[in-house]
Amino acid sequence: MVLIEVVENHMPQVIVIVEIGTKLEAMAASTIAQRGIQLVATTHGVTIKNLIMNPSLEMLVGGIQSMTLGDEETSRRRVLKTVLERKGPSTFTCGVDIISKNEQRVHSNLEATVDTILLGGL
Repeated sequence: MVLIEVVENHMPQVIVIVEIGTKLEAMAASTIAQRGIQLVATTHGVTIKNLIMNPSLEMLVGGIQSMTLGDEETSRRRVLKTVLERKGPSTFTCGVDIISKNEQRVHSNLEATVDTILLGGL
């Protein structure tokens, strides 16, 4: 929790984290972001979808939960009875997939991207 101590003792305006790789680091990043500090970070994964499916890092995009829908809601949404949904707000407002040295995909609304992926899009 060194990152939290840095925030508490020095009150920085921006923190850059190179390689969030563990659940503990993801929790620290989430806590820092909730304190209103601008956070820039990297993680390993080819796309946002990889981040969503990583149990240690999924909290960075709001966390994922399985929901069982009622018959009415299933009909309205035209989906299966059990769906994956985002638990809460994302730690980051935007994200970037670095596809190759010359190609990046910018997700200016990370929560919308995650919701679309969970609905089977992208």
